[in-house]
Formats: sequence, structure tokens, C-alpha cells
Amino acid sequence: MGRIEIIADTMAIDVQVALIILAVCAVIAMIVVFFMKSAHKTAKPQRAACNYVRKDSFNLTTQRDLFLFRRITKIPKPQQQSGGRRR
Repeated sequence: MGRIEIIADTMAIDVQVALIILAVCAVIAMIVVFFMKSAHKTAKPQRAACNYVRKDSFNLTTQRDLFLFRRITKIPKPQQQSGGRRR
């Protein structure tokens, strides 16, 4: 019976060591991500692409939209009654 107890104790120690290693790796990963995130604070979101495109470097030759899927929903406009406001 002594051999089974030694194996069980060794497995319990292995699980503890694995959990400690996992916790240390998680802390290191969080520190790295924090520093990477803090390095990107200078970027500001832009609404238009004019800051990213050089003048006269973009020439749009075709003006059409290309969609992968097609679903058409037709909704009739409400008819405006004469002599009054629309409700």
C-alpha cells in the first residue's frame, strides 16, 4: 500500500505545480498585454479616410456596389393626404 500512497502524493504535487505554473504564465501574459495596450494610446479613431490616402493617389473608376447576397425588401411609402400634415 505504500507505493500507491507515494504515487497519489506525487500526482497531487504535480497538479499543484501545474496550477502554479499556469498562474505565473497568466500573470506574465496580463503584464505583456497591458504594456502592449498602453503603447497604442496615441491612435485616435477617424471618421474619414482622408488622413490615410495621399492626394491624387486614389482614382475611383467604377461606381457600383457589389454584394455577395441579395435580399430585397419592398416597403410602400405612406401616401400623403391632401391639405394636411402627415401623421
